[in-house]
Amino acid sequence: MTHLSFRSTLTILLFLFCSPGFTHEAWLEPFEYHLKKSSQVRGHIRVGQMFSGSTQLYIKDKFKRFESIHQGKERKVKGRLGDLPAIKHTLRKKGLHTLVYQSTGSIISYPNWEKFQSFTTNEGVEWAQQAHLDRGLPKEDFKESFVRYAKSLVTWKGNQGSDSVTDMPFEIVALNNPYLDHVSTLKVKVLWQGQPYEDGQLTIFKKAKDIATERSILLLDERGTAEVPLTQGFSYLLNSVLMEPIDGGKNTPVWRSHWASMTFEIPPQTK
Repeated sequence: MTHLSFRSTLTILLFLFCSPGFTHEAWLEPFEYHLKKSSQVRGHIRVGQMFSGSTQLYIKDKFKRFESIHQGKERKVKGRLGDLPAIKHTLRKKGLHTLVYQSTGSIISYPNWEKFQSFTTNEGVEWAQQAHLDRGLPKEDFKESFVRYAKSLVTWKGNQGSDSVTDMPFEIVALNNPYLDHVSTLKVKVLWQGQPYEDGQLTIFKKAKDIATERSILLLDERGTAEVPLTQGFSYLLNSVLMEPIDGGKNTPVWRSHWASMTFEIPPQTK
């Protein structure tokens, strides 16, 4: 294959794998959340709905941060352009690690008002509908930019450790370790610019083999916190969305949505 045809093929693949369509959840999905032998965590960046979605390639231009954090120390998740799976990262210390991914901005267009209504209602930010009208913005053919902030809790040869604030603009922080024995709930805090995302919505997806994905909603309190019930044998995706009005025009975005997610897996009970 010539160099030119290789680049053309890669360009087509990047478009197929990375075109966002309408904004959906984005998350990190390791093949194994709990590594026993090999210290290399492998997995996908996914975009979709109901904890099911398309895989994304490793493309440096698509992210601002991609790293693992263990006891406050950060290590970049490295890769080559077009790698799939996008996560191939060796953990160097035993215990709990947080994988962190922050995307660059992308833009979508809303062809009609119904799409915007459906999205904002589903994500608990329906206040944006009236705010949109109050700003005198059009009800069709307007643009929105969006940024994604994803975290995943993984372990290697032990469960000790904790999640931490990563200083991403919008993020979900685990306030306790869901992998410790006798833990039945995970308390989380959602932060926007370092402050509690009070009264926001936290959407919870849980799935297990041969069981349909379940979706539920919790409302964050004035401290931006919520407590998530845990079930053994299930993997979880937590998601929260924040809408930010921005100055724009016909050809530039008038909204910016921020998407925070966190994934983890509660192993089945061992006999």
